[in-house]
Amino acid sequence: MKTFSEFITEAPNDTPEFVTAAVVDLKKRLIDTLGDLFVVKVGISRLGMHNSIVVTIYGANPTNGISQNSPCWMNLWMHDAKEGGVVYWESNTVSRVLKFRKISANTVSDANDKLVAWFKKVKETMIGLRMGP
Repeated sequence: MKTFSEFITEAPNDTPEFVTAAVVDLKKRLIDTLGDLFVVKVGISRLGMHNSIVVTIYGANPTNGISQNSPCWMNLWMHDAKEGGVVYWESNTVSRVLKFRKISANTVSDANDKLVAWFKKVKETMIGLRMGP
């Protein structure tokens, strides 16, 4: 049986190439943006015929080695990543201090650009959360 982390990092065989490319590009850009203070996991999840991109980010050394113990732990997702139509980045686990709002765009790459820009904007606040008071 696969663990959750194995599930989100393996792309189903029939995943569209643009989704796989978007995941690889997004992970590289988030790591470049956030540096080594944070763990960045980006993968593809599948629900029926819909490809979802899942992002999990947390501080590099969470308490007791449990990622959810990190004060800046967050899980974001883009349901139904597709080429045509509106796509969204959503989350219900981002700290209230960071003030995340749903990000919408007409393409996956545009939505990823907006997500990376948001992380650039809140990076210093995330570092403050990670380091504690």
